[in-house]
Amino acid sequence: MLLGVFLAVGLHYTLRGFVFVFDLDRGAIPKIIPPAGHSAASYRAARRAKKQKELDKQRELAMRARLIASQPLIQEVVREARQVPPAASSNTPISPGTSRPTLLAETILEHTDEDDDDSIF
Repeated sequence: MLLGVFLAVGLHYTLRGFVFVFDLDRGAIPKIIPPAGHSAASYRAARRAKKQKELDKQRELAMRARLIASQPLIQEVVREARQVPPAASSNTPISPGTSRPTLLAETILEHTDEDDDDSIF
């Protein structure tokens, strides 16, 4: 048994010597292999791009809906603009429902019938 132990130790150190002398222990340099497939960052970027695309599509649809909803109003404004002559448009009030005279019709310094009333002072 002692002979087997000496023989194993001797063989072990002999082989270690050969490996050291002939430089057989050098391993192959591991090559950096780029990962295949998708990473977490690429999944996040794709998800963000998809959400942004959906938001843009929703914004476009909302803009189209507002445009379609405002079509009758735009048509009415254009129809009124065509009917009113350009000279009369400067004397008309801005709001169609008001009955007050416009600023161009009378200034502060002009005399009106209301100014004859002395009970104000």
